[in-house]
Amino acid sequence: MKRVYAVILAAGASERLAQHIPKQLLEIAGRALVAHTIERFQRSAAIDEIIVVIPADGRAAFEALITRERFDKVTRLVYG
Repeated sequence: MKRVYAVILAAGASERLAQHIPKQLLEIAGRALVAHTIERFQRSAAIDEIIVVIPADGRAAFEALITRERFDKVTRLVYG
């Protein structure tokens, strides 16, 4: 059986934003911006696994977010 993967590109440095954290982790409506994106794929019956491309220095923050939000379809965090 064929598996369907979603790849979410969230490795941007957010240099133009001039914030102390990456824009992917800024809160919008009480949740990190990237959480809103991941949730759409998490809820989709068409997606089997999610791979999130992250900045090399953001692993701990992204792991915490994945755990906190209970995104069980996220199977890999890779550096971009």
